[in-house]
Amino acid sequence: MYGPVPHIRQPNVILTTSRKSSPRVRHLLNYLEEILPLTLKFNRGKSSFQYILHTTKALGANYLFYVTSKNGNPDYIYFIDIKDYSVVKIPILGVSLPVDKQVVKRRLKAPCIERSDDIQITRILIEMGASIGICKPTIDIRTVDGSLIISFSYREDNFLWIKINSYTFEKVNEFINYDKWIRKGEIAGNDESHI
Repeated sequence: MYGPVPHIRQPNVILTTSRKSSPRVRHLLNYLEEILPLTLKFNRGKSSFQYILHTTKALGANYLFYVTSKNGNPDYIYFIDIKDYSVVKIPILGVSLPVDKQVVKRRLKAPCIERSDDIQITRILIEMGASIGICKPTIDIRTVDGSLIISFSYREDNFLWIKINSYTFEKVNEFINYDKWIRKGEIAGNDESHI
């Protein structure tokens, strides 16, 4: 009766948001969970950040993909390595979601990264279940006017894209003194009400 359940996938990356997230942020995570097979969305609710980290470990995931919002739009992605609590801080400049274009949601297989101008973003997407090669749907990572555009396409239709600032990635070895950070409820200078 006990043991692994064959129909439940083992997530490598847990997707979650800050408290009181907007519908656009929730839509973004819903689409990412559907497209990228090694992800699992965790509905935050009133859970503390410490509880989210504990749940991520308990589920056997290695990473936490944490999205904050500002004025109803996704603002930052924090890609946190659960083993050493290192983080890659990624500012989001804009997103285009399928709901914006009234694209019908369809079940797609895992995407392939067809082209990439950034190794760090490629690594993150591979951890989330993307592969490298040519298949459908595709992920294209290009530098345009100093920013990175990550576009997800299916049959020449860009159904999801994320524009990020390519010059402010921060790899932090010690994630803001983890123990102190949990006690104070702080992340990158924000108070717990935003976490």
